[in-house]
Amino acid sequence: MSSLSQMHRQNNALQQYFLLFNLSSQMIALGFKDYKSNRPQIQKTEKF
Repeated sequence: MSSLSQMHRQNNALQQYFLLFNLSSQMIALGFKDYKSNRPQIQKTEKF
């Protein structure tokens, strides 16, 4: 029974890490979008 609760705790931590990773990747994507829209001259020279 104790191993089950330990597994549940590990799963909970994994979910939190995943949420954090998801959030940070969204923030990076948003920042990149802002960076490209704020500097149109970079958009012209570099094609992604």
